[in-house]
Amino acid sequence: MPERRREPRAHARIAVKVYATDKDGLPFGQEAVATNFSFRGALLTNLEHEVRPGDLMIVFFEEKFARFRVVWALYADAMRQNQVAVQRIEVDKCPWAALLEKDAPALANGATAAP
Repeated sequence: MPERRREPRAHARIAVKVYATDKDGLPFGQEAVATNFSFRGALLTNLEHEVRPGDLMIVFFEEKFARFRVVWALYADAMRQNQVAVQRIEVDKCPWAALLEKDAPALANGATAAP
């Protein structure tokens, strides 16, 4: 199947902090891991709270942050293998843009980015 994405994604793992409201309307903040990320979005893992498609969340990487909209969420098991695909709100700047620009060749090959 051909790739549908508009830009390449970095296949790496970076530590992020997520603030959002869960499916019950309760606010939460927690650490998570962003993988398979690009300027437009990311796949978040290790989320303990359930969110719904369309929900907004704020994702911090280092000292930068942006708002993201949940595209889809998959809750696999109790081992925190949850996956949430998010897309950046276009008017916000990508919080990991400098990392993508600096380390693009290494990250494309699956390197782990230091926090």
